[in-house]
Amino acid sequence: MKVLDLHGKQHNEVESMVDRFITNNPTPLEIITGNSDKMKSLVKKVCKELGKKCNHIQMYNAGMVIITENYETIWGKMPMR
Repeated sequence: MKVLDLHGKQHNEVESMVDRFITNNPTPLEIITGNSDKMKSLVKKVCKELGKKCNHIQMYNAGMVIITENYETIWGKMPMR
């Protein structure tokens, strides 16, 4: 699984970095956001725009998200979790 680490990145550069990362790599992907709510929000926004699912794994690491295909978009009737 490919990883994008956003530690030390400016908020104004995150959306384009995440967009390129998701667009150019097959899922699943890992994005390390750190504990910044703003950073998590920006990643979630890009995922939604690209039709991907942003999975927050709170029990494992609250500063990380796993990006997967959004099966609701692909299959139409599968419920999102």
